[in-house]
Amino acid sequence: MVSEKLEASLETGAEIQKAMLGMVFRQSTPWWVTGRRTLTPYHRRSSANSRRLSRG
Repeated sequence: MVSEKLEASLETGAEIQKAMLGMVFRQSTPWWVTGRRTLTPYHRRSSANSRRLSRG
């Protein structure tokens, strides 16, 4: 479970870097798109976790 969180944080960091580079090169995206892309790795892993635990 710890490795999943680390992987999610790495994916989130990559999305933040892409958003920052987009701002530098004037290709800015709306904040809601960037926010959704940033939180997607955590959401994907937490929903997979809850499905796995509910099967129990």
